Amino acid sequence: MEKKKLKLGFVARNYDQPGFGVSTVVRNLYRALQESERSEQHFFFSDQLHNDLYPEKLVHVSPLAKSSFSKLWWDHVSLSAKCRRYQIDTVLFPYHVRSLFLGCHSVVIIHDLMYHLFPNDWSDLERAYMQLGTEYSLREADAIIVPSQSTAQDIRRLFPQSACKLHVIPWGISENFSPQSMDKKMETFRSCDIAKDFVLVIGSDHPRKNTRVALEIFKSVQHLIPHDFVFVGPSFGIDTTWKAISAPRELRER
Repeated sequence: MEKKKLKLGFVARNYDQPGFGVSTVVRNLYRALQESERSEQHFFFSDQLHNDLYPEKLVHVSPLAKSSFSKLWWDHVSLSAKCRRYQIDTVLFPYHVRSLFLGCHSVVIIHDLMYHLFPNDWSDLERAYMQLGTEYSLREADAIIVPSQSTAQDIRRLFPQSACKLHVIPWGISENFSPQSMDKKMETFRSCDIAKDFVLVIGSDHPRKNTRVALEIFKSVQHLIPHDFVFVGPSFGIDTTWKAISAPRELRER
């Protein structure tokens, strides 16, 4: 008798939202599962049709999630109904919040606890929903994936009862990445007025990205090393970050 194949679902509602990263997470996890040669059936649940999201495995879930209410309905009613209809065994939620009425196993990716650690950076409605949704996921999910030891430590500190579910899986670089030639690097350095060795921090300067921690460390060793401090990424107010660590003028100039 042939063994029943496990049915795995991937939630891809925010798949093509710029800067959200859901598409990268979903594609890379699916690719890893394919390379493991496991015998499974895969389903991708989305409110839109995406040409690059394995169309033969795409399950359209209505409604189009644009308004706050439609997103709530999609996440907690429509998606749960589709999972029951397709008899899904386990669903992967790539962004913090698990469906309320799921009825099957779940794995949730919690990238950070930004809505708990930096509550003033979000609207009252968004903060309340994401805090409650994250806490529900931590309580009800069968497994929690986090991308760093930093997020794992935050969860162990604030939600110790969920520590046993944590799996730290750092994100890797794109398989399309290739280092620049030395000539191209030097051209970039000249265009950015970088003339000596430097400490490089990539991300954004939002506090959840630990830019402040990097600046604190650089501040403590600035008199021991000749390096400049180079930050690459979108800014949410780097001047505020400088002030938060009382950075002296000489540090700002580096």
